[in-house]
Amino acid sequence: MTINFKKAVENALIGFYVSTLKGNFLYANDYFIKLFGYKDFDSFKKLYIPRDIYAYPEDREKFIDKLKE
Repeated sequence: MTINFKKAVENALIGFYVSTLKGNFLYANDYFIKLFGYKDFDSFKKLYIPRDIYAYPEDREKFIDKLKE
């Protein structure tokens, strides 16, 4: 059985995104985009993750620090 991960992520009923360490979106699936009330990635990618997604921007820094470990 072959699994097409790209198709699985695109059709997932959970939010999925890929970003730079600085906080810019590189990819987000449709579910994640619509969850935040946007229609497409072009308008969504203008968001800055630490400021626009996190309630507490310092939480992103803690998360990134854990990933770096």
